[in-house]
Amino acid sequence: EYGINCATLEGTYGWDCSGCSCPGDGDPVCGDGSCNGDETYDTCPEDCNEPGTCDTGQVVDCDGTGECWPESWIGDGFADCNDQAYGADLTCYDCDGGDCPDTDPGCGDPGDTYGCTDPEACNYDSDATMDDGSCAEYDDCGECGGDGPMEMCSDGSYVCDASDCPPEDPDVYIIAGDATVSGGMAYVSLSYASSVAVAGIQFTISDEPDVATAVGFDADDDVFMASSNDVGGDVTGVFFSISGAALPATDEATQFAVLTYELSSELGDVIVGLHFTDVVCSSTTGTSLPAMGVDGSISDGSMPGDVNGDGSINVQDIILVVNLILDGGFSAAADLNGDSSINVQDIILIVNMILDSRASDASSAEILMTPSSLKLHADGFIGAVQMTLNHGKNFSIDLTGNAMVADYKTSGNHTTVVVVVPGGEELFTYAGEFEIVDIMVVNGSDEIDVVTPAVFTLGAAYPNPFNPSTSITLDVSDAGNVNVAIYNLMGQSVSTLAEGFMNAGSYTLTWNASNQVSGMYLVRAETAGFVSTQKLLLIK
Repeated sequence: EYGINCATLEGTYGWDCSGCSCPGDGDPVCGDGSCNGDETYDTCPEDCNEPGTCDTGQVVDCDGTGECWPESWIGDGFADCNDQAYGADLTCYDCDGGDCPDTDPGCGDPGDTYGCTDPEACNYDSDATMDDGSCAEYDDCGECGGDGPMEMCSDGSYVCDASDCPPEDPDVYIIAGDATVSGGMAYVSLSYASSVAVAGIQFTISDEPDVATAVGFDADDDVFMASSNDVGGDVTGVFFSISGAALPATDEATQFAVLTYELSSELGDVIVGLHFTDVVCSSTTGTSLPAMGVDGSISDGSMPGDVNGDGSINVQDIILVVNLILDGGFSAAADLNGDSSINVQDIILIVNMILDSRASDASSAEILMTPSSLKLHADGFIGAVQMTLNHGKNFSIDLTGNAMVADYKTSGNHTTVVVVVPGGEELFTYAGEFEIVDIMVVNGSDEIDVVTPAVFTLGAAYPNPFNPSTSITLDVSDAGNVNVAIYNLMGQSVSTLAEGFMNAGSYTLTWNASNQVSGMYLVRAETAGFVSTQKLLLIK
């Protein structure tokens, strides 16, 4: 019936041909009317067709092999395309009677060139005359048609290259103390905290401004050797033992050496920042240990960060620094990074003193705005947020209570907001309209990039109340998967207005509630864990 021999039916299609008699299965006997075995047109023209011809009811394969297939296969609903999924290529017969797509390589004119014809695609082929469906876009890693970040980091995140993974939490912390000048000299305590034993330490510390020169480096225990060299404002220190001794693992900061500085001038209100630019630590087996330096300082007597001068550093000092930011004031004790300005970068240095935070720092953050709240989404620890808002007279704000410190000050149409160590994504709720004119977000040490505020809102439904249909505007600032559904007051979904990937833009969604009973309903829009809701009242 199909013009295929039993061997092909069984080997290719899995048929059981036991007891069947199929074309080409008999013994090759020339003149018996059947082209069997190794018979060809050349050896037995009486039984075999001339190449390029087939028996009545069959057609020649389009791939040039001369195979014959049932003519009934053309347009039978099975795609016998260029890929020969069923063993045949019938694309030269009007694209297999329409069973194959027009883009199939066998369906075009002989002179057609197949490829991507979209000029916006990363694999655009200017020579292509027929689109083959291969057009692609660059993924987030810059690879044409790629799958995006595929390298998994130790924290479970994915990046394009393993070198882009956030640094792992260090095993060793080398901590520079805050020293006070006495007689033109400053003695900086060097401490460590480590989860493993440490056999050797090498570090480089720069002082800014460069008014201090390291003139001595002394180990607390004589079993260790300590030496240093100060060149151009950078001091390099080496600490180790020739007897094989090691600093034991400890969770508490433990002093192991003292670095002595000589001051070239009086400091006054100037605070000298001691910044680690390099830290290398060795295990007892000579392998490298993940290490991090914690900066210190030199001052004329007041403790950096002790803004109220009570001899301790705590949240009261942070509150005073917040007030300095809001009021535009200055204090040398509050300017911990020595840049002559007070901002959240100074706050985070105090936060680190209080918390000794070792959480993984955020590398980026994104502002999310809803009709009534502002949220900050980040991929790690956020130390502080400072922003300036521009708004009208009817604007009001209520800051989060889930933070170490949160405060604001309004002057005319401008409001300055400071939130220290937010405990959640929501920074504040608000009423009225505003815009962010300036923002600074700091992790555990540095200012990080902030993505432009994203908007995901449901506009007011109109009409509302309604009968039987109403329209709702949905604003999507970032492309992604969106779900918009209608729920009754029992929490049951009664209709889905949108579901799937949506590009950034404004959309108008309409709900026809002709088959629902009168009452209150909720429309709920969700994307990337972000939700916006609105009440609807159906009156019939």
